[in-house]
Amino acid sequence: TYTVTDNNGCTATTTITVSEPSALVASSTSTSIICNGGSADVTVSATGGTAPYTGTGTFTVTAGTYTYTVTDNNGCTSTTSITVTQPAVITMSSSPVSCDSYTWNMNTYTTSGVHTGTFTAANGCDSVHTINLTINYSSSSTISHTASLSYTWPVTGMTYTNSGTYTGTIVGGNAVGCDSNMTLNLTILGVTLNSKVFLDGPYNGAGLMHDSLRAQGNIPSTEPYSVAPFFKPTLGDAAGESAFAGYLADNGNASIVDWVFLELRSGSLPNPGVVYTQRALVRRDGQIVSEVDGVSPVTFSTAPAGNYFVSIKHRNHLGVMTNAMQSLTLSGATVDFTTIALWTKPSIPAIVNAPAKVVSGVQILWAGDANRNKNTKYNGFSNDKESVLSTVGTGTPNNVTLPGYRVEDVNMDGVVKYNNTNADRLTILGTVGTGTPNAIYNQHTPD
Repeated sequence: TYTVTDNNGCTATTTITVSEPSALVASSTSTSIICNGGSADVTVSATGGTAPYTGTGTFTVTAGTYTYTVTDNNGCTSTTSITVTQPAVITMSSSPVSCDSYTWNMNTYTTSGVHTGTFTAANGCDSVHTINLTINYSSSSTISHTASLSYTWPVTGMTYTNSGTYTGTIVGGNAVGCDSNMTLNLTILGVTLNSKVFLDGPYNGAGLMHDSLRAQGNIPSTEPYSVAPFFKPTLGDAAGESAFAGYLADNGNASIVDWVFLELRSGSLPNPGVVYTQRALVRRDGQIVSEVDGVSPVTFSTAPAGNYFVSIKHRNHLGVMTNAMQSLTLSGATVDFTTIALWTKPSIPAIVNAPAKVVSGVQILWAGDANRNKNTKYNGFSNDKESVLSTVGTGTPNNVTLPGYRVEDVNMDGVVKYNNTNADRLTILGTVGTGTPNAIYNQHTPD
């Protein structure tokens, strides 16, 4: 209210009401940032003051703190501040260990190291993955092994019967847990001999030998050659083998006649040395068979495959040897002493006999070595008929020994006789020749 007074002192009053707009207030809101490094929309608005306003609206921003000023139509101002936040970066880490190589994020790594990759997470945002990679390596090794007849390699679980180079892998088998790749240089020892021989003493001239010793039960169950009186060398396979349980049974032409002694020799003629020996059984049909079953061929389990001279000997017959080396393998080789070319020992001193007796084209070992001195001799010093006579008795030449297993029994009928039918003396004479009783028949082997 206002009062006005004039010059005369007169007064008058007036009243007026002055109004003002409400206070100008600026405000701001923001949407959320979904992914780290993304943006949000900040909306700035105002109330009060006098419209229209400037400084209001929607602004796209990244994470941070922002201040906005709004001015109304009267020039009045108001400020508003807002802080826009964002989620942290999605990160993860791992420490993989791999053998030889590792493929990750479309890259293949062959060395250890730290590598980072960016992926899309389930919410659609970037995910940063860091790997601390360790690369270990497979190992390789080579071993050499020698085995008799066969070898089962634990690495593969396979059984090998041939020499050769084989490979296998032990998965995760080395010190760092990676594969161990192995090479095996394998040597399989063992050769198999399919062989045949006829002994003149029991030979009946029809491709068979009699088996009187077996029928009388006089063939020893244990091989006789490694003990007295023979003492043959044992090279390779252990001696003292025992015959299979039914070795005394009557098996017809496959019945057992006796034990024989086989040698593998290496070196040059005329003196290739004995390197492997084996003892075996011989049947009526001449087949030389294993003592294990009387059927299988003979195996030298410690001899490597190769070329050998092969010789055969018997306790009271003259042994022979192949004229040439034979190629022997574990799978088997045939050495038929009844037909194969035999080595002839050089005539120093003179040797009058062929290596073997030949009957209708069949080679047969000479009989008559009753005193084990590698020759058959009827007359003269250290002759074989004297051994027969000594056995039956010098003063009782018509005696016959009881059935047994004796070296003087050169016709192998189970008894020793000096006179009369089937006398062993006559077998000796038959070897050197009835008309040449002073001849000496020698064994055609180097020793």
